[in-house]
Order: sequence, then structure tokens, then C-alpha cells
Amino acid sequence: MSVRIFSGSFYLGDQQNDFLVLTSRQLSRARIELGAGIDTLAITASGDYSFGPYNYARLKGVDILDFSRMPDAYLSLTISNSMVGQSDYQQLTLVSGLNGIDNLNTGGVTSGTVTIAGTGDVQ
Repeated sequence: MSVRIFSGSFYLGDQQNDFLVLTSRQLSRARIELGAGIDTLAITASGDYSFGPYNYARLKGVDILDFSRMPDAYLSLTISNSMVGQSDYQQLTLVSGLNGIDNLNTGGVTSGTVTIAGTGDVQ
């Protein structure tokens, strides 16, 4: 597992299982290409957080989105075909923490698979 960083905001993974932790601020300006393997992007944020198409326009090869590091936040997620499609195998796993996911919209997903993992409730 090796993630190289270029210019402070371009993250390039290798052929192994990569694990990358970014703050919501870092993610807002990041370009991420994680390559083969089962690759995880863990996002940290303080306060409420919304994740939608504008967040993942510059992601490639992310197979797991880990939101378990977001305590006491209202978490709203919108997942579309393009988010599932950027994963290596058309399979995206969402990991929630104790607070769960307050609002999950997968209505735009018509191909691939979205799996929910974690400990909290999902609305």
C-alpha cells in the first residue's frame, strides 16, 4: 500500500489495497486515483457534512467511502452512477459510524452495487 502525493492535492495509489484519510477541506480540492485493489477513502469533518456529485467528480478507483470518523455530524450522502462507476468493480461500500447516515439518496444508481456497512442507522 502506497499513496503518493503530488502538488499537495493529487493522490495516486498503487496496485495494492490503499487507505487514504482526508479532511473534508482536503477532499474539496483533491484529485484521487487509487488504482487496483480494494481502496478506501476515509473522510473526516467536524459538524454537518453533505457528500454528492461535486465531491467525487475527481475520484477514480475508490471502492470504500468510510465516514466512521465523523462524530456528532448530520451526514447526508447522494450517490449516483458516476460514483459507483469510478470504483474498480462497480461496487461501492459506504461505512458509517455510530451516528449512522442521516440522509442517503441512491435513487440515481441504476447499475452496479452500493453496500452499507458500519454500526449506525441509515435513513
